[in-house]
Amino acid sequence: MENMKNARNTNVIKNRIKSVVEPQISIIIPHFNSSNYIEKLLASIPKVPEIQTIVIDDKSSDSHVDMVRSLQSQYAFEFYHNDRTKSAGTCRNIGLEHASGRWVLFADSDDYFLDGFYENVSRYFESQADVIYFMPTSIYSDTGEIADRHIDFQEISKAYMNNRDKNNDIKLRYSLHIPTCKLMRRSFIEKHHIRFDEVLASNDVMFSVKSGHYMKTFEIDDSEIYCLTRNRGSLTTNLSEEILDARLETQVRFFDFLKKHLSKDEIAVLEPKSLRLLIRAFRDHGLTKFIKTLNLYQRNHIKWFYLSYLKPSRLVSRVIGNLIGYRRMQRFTVK
Repeated sequence: MENMKNARNTNVIKNRIKSVVEPQISIIIPHFNSSNYIEKLLASIPKVPEIQTIVIDDKSSDSHVDMVRSLQSQYAFEFYHNDRTKSAGTCRNIGLEHASGRWVLFADSDDYFLDGFYENVSRYFESQADVIYFMPTSIYSDTGEIADRHIDFQEISKAYMNNRDKNNDIKLRYSLHIPTCKLMRRSFIEKHHIRFDEVLASNDVMFSVKSGHYMKTFEIDDSEIYCLTRNRGSLTTNLSEEILDARLETQVRFFDFLKKHLSKDEIAVLEPKSLRLLIRAFRDHGLTKFIKTLNLYQRNHIKWFYLSYLKPSRLVSRVIGNLIGYRRMQRFTVK
């Protein structure tokens, strides 16, 4: 009896120690050759025991790896190497394997958190929701001017906050493809075994779509906690055909998932951005690539044009917006 009592007491002590040591939140950061940016991100993360910061290197050059390693003396983070398929998605999956927090946040090494972000997210540590949505902003890294990367995320989130109807619910669940600004319960991710695609580009699309589909409860907070940046050489500015092909392959998987879980009318509400990829195919790689992309869409029954595109006010605003955005991005693009 005495031995059993001692064993129980030992277990109680172990559980108490575990509850003290285990972090509330794990922040997962893939890194590739961006050691000149990542220090700003690390500096924006408070040094508190409730936060576990995980950096996973995606086969960077030795000089960048050495630079990141040197930062460990100043900032508290775990550092791992991707020894599998090169992809930010692989790095994020490795990060999930090492995460021990009750909650997970994802960040990119060239972005950063805004002042007060931890106070905003920590208010939800006792929430029963699967996902908590926060707001991003974005800037051009060379000028510091406000960019456009955050606009869709904010518009869709705020539309749902103002009118929680079915259409806005569908857009919130299936259109917000960036994983940042979403505080996610780790047990929810593990329960549904949601993982990132280990591909060159668009690794986060299916992760975001599946988490949006499977979440039972969620909350939205209109606090801005995160800044996306527009930089030269990042995946968002890479116009190579290899990157385009990776995005097209993901678009096929995306549509397959939608067709299994949504009606045609519900998919039409989303207006998936197939037309945008079709325009990129022609603009960046010519007529032959345009025709190949059309054939890919046809084989996989991917709709790329919706009648709502023809509304005059919307057509004009889209054309002008795309032209302005394309001109601003030209100084960052890499082929």
